Amino acid sequence: MSIQPQTETETETSFILPDLLALSSAFPFGDNPAYVPTIESRSWLTPEHVQNPVVLAALTNGSIDLGRLAALVNPNASPAGLDASCELFYLITLVDDTSDKQSGAGAQKTVESFLNVLRDPHCDDGTSLARITRAFCERLGPWTGTPAFARFRRQCESWLKHTAEEATLRESGTMLSFEEFTRLRRESSAVQVGLALMEFSLGMNLPDEVYKDEDFEALYWATVDLNCIDVYSYRRERSQGIDMCNILTVLRHDKGLTLQGASDWMGDHFQGLREAFFAARRTLSARTFGNAQTDSDLQRLLTEFGHWTTGNIVWCFETKRYFGEARFKVMETRLVELNS
Repeated sequence: MSIQPQTETETETSFILPDLLALSSAFPFGDNPAYVPTIESRSWLTPEHVQNPVVLAALTNGSIDLGRLAALVNPNASPAGLDASCELFYLITLVDDTSDKQSGAGAQKTVESFLNVLRDPHCDDGTSLARITRAFCERLGPWTGTPAFARFRRQCESWLKHTAEEATLRESGTMLSFEEFTRLRRESSAVQVGLALMEFSLGMNLPDEVYKDEDFEALYWATVDLNCIDVYSYRRERSQGIDMCNILTVLRHDKGLTLQGASDWMGDHFQGLREAFFAARRTLSARTFGNAQTDSDLQRLLTEFGHWTTGNIVWCFETKRYFGEARFKVMETRLVELNS
């Protein structure tokens, strides 16, 4: 594909998205039958618990249904697992949207309220976020004492550390290279947090040796990177003036591309990550970790990783969060109007 170089005199008002739906057709697609489309099921989505009215409106005005996202990326989750995933996704979005509007110091204070409860379920710093997080941990029950939960907690710590770092970068106007941004985005996107909870959703607890395996790591990082391609959020982030931490802006700055060139580049990048995923999946399918239960659980987890990629893309077009009422037209044409 011919990639367009950036020209300083160009004023871009639209661009064509890469066809990630077509490129992801090799991944499985599913929909959890336990899904119930009720945003109001999150009882803490009230002014008492979410003080920022802009953030509260974004979570409750019908433009975003994170229960639907949970159902698409976790189609095989138990009802309890689906509910926990839904709760987590609202928590992630609450922290993400709140920190987007804060300074680095403010974002750090926000994330510490969440982290302190994960480290000590009895912690109470008096904030609404701490109370909400305690209620979430109670949903997980005995799973909080497993190695899988320890991995989940570590991922949350890394996510929140890098969320605060991203806020500091926005505050200082610092631009990263593509390689630097990829490393940051792997942690700040919260994709790894969602993947880590997947073991609870599926009722499993894999040993640490699986996560340290070279073949598993190859597939894992391909999954993470496939779901960090945030081309759909560009229009929304640009309108809010925070697109310097979007992959398209990073590519334009780092590689001298036009907006369209950056979008095309990401389509090619997605294809490469897709091939890496399936190559690692074939290798792992022929492997054994010496335990029948571990081998069976791993294959179920890898299938759900594939569901995550397709489900995430589908949800980006179903939600109003990125393209509003034009979302289905954008899905059909892939044309994103920046000033509409």
